[in-house]
Parts: sequence; structure tokens; C-alpha cells
Amino acid sequence: MIADHIAGRPARFDGVVGSFIVKIFDTALASVGPTQEQAIAAGIDAERVLVVGYDRAHFMPGKAILVLQLIVDRATRRVLGFQGAGPANDALLARVDAVAALLRHRPTVEDLGQLELAYSPPFSSAMDTLNALGNTAGNLLDGLYRRMTVGEALAALRDPQSDTIFLDTNAPKSAAPYLARYPGRWVNIPTKSSRGASTSCRAVALS
Repeated sequence: MIADHIAGRPARFDGVVGSFIVKIFDTALASVGPTQEQAIAAGIDAERVLVVGYDRAHFMPGKAILVLQLIVDRATRRVLGFQGAGPANDALLARVDAVAALLRHRPTVEDLGQLELAYSPPFSSAMDTLNALGNTAGNLLDGLYRRMTVGEALAALRDPQSDTIFLDTNAPKSAAPYLARYPGRWVNIPTKSSRGASTSCRAVALS
């Protein structure tokens, strides 16, 4: 920008969104835009949404977990920031760069949920984890589900008077230790028995 102005060429600087990524041993950490705490400190009614998914198709060898977090404005549904953690490869880089490119255009959670991303099993899922993040944020803002913190889930699990049921969608062998430890509270319905489903989660609390 400075060189252009010195040379007499018009140039406009639109600012930065603060994107970065770092490698710590075998893990990558990335962020762009504000955290929830920073957004709230700036006077914004900010919400955060967390999604855990694969960095490529679930059936691919070498797939790894991505933990992605989205910061959104409750009032406008605008995407404010993004943070993520994953393997030290280019999977997380691709996601943070995509959000960084969008932020200056003031995207909504719907924009992220409908973002067109290249698909091929070695590189991503048919619905990318980034799309799932936008869709999950929209569902939360629309009140389609109620989120529990880890502390709330553990308290419900340990309280014999709680009417909360934990639904485990993993294979029976994987769920067996929890079924034995929490009889009547831990229910196993494997994903493979559900038509159209393709991924599993440890547990969803239903109350």
C-alpha cells in the first residue's frame, strides 16, 4: 500500500481480520476474528458454537479430528470469529482461510452453512465440518436444540434423580463400558442402524 501511494497509484486498505495459525508439536491451532470474550467486551451479544468433525471423509484412512468454534452475533446472526484445533497439516489452514476471506463481507451463519467448498474424500466430507458449523450455529440461534455444558452433562449423569438420557450412537462394543456403568441412563442406538446416517458421536443428552 505504501509503495503504491509513493508511486502515485491509488490504493485502499480495508483493514485486517486477524487470522493466524500455529503448529505446536503435532497439533495446529488457528483463529480469525474475535473470541467470544473479546466480542462481549466490545458490547456484542455474542454466542459460541462448537463442532467436532473429521478433516476428510469418515471412511478415509488417516482421517483426523477437527475441533471448530464459531463466534456469532445473536441479534444479526453475523459470523464474528472462528477458532479451531486439529492435526498439524493443511486441513485446519483451509478452514481458517475460508472464514478469513468471508469475514470482511459480514457473512451470516447461513452464508457459512451454504458455503461452496470443493469435495473429494481424501480432502473433505460431502458436507464439510465448516458447513456443519454454520448449520449448527443457525440451529442454536433458532432454538432447535438446547446446549449443555460439560459440567451440566456430568452433573446429570451422576444424579440418580435426573431424567436425562445419554444416547450413544457408536458401535455396541464401544458403548458397552458406559452401558454397564450407567444402566438405564446410557442408551446405545448404533449409527449403522439408522438409515441415512454416516457418522457417530459419543453421546447426546436428552432431557
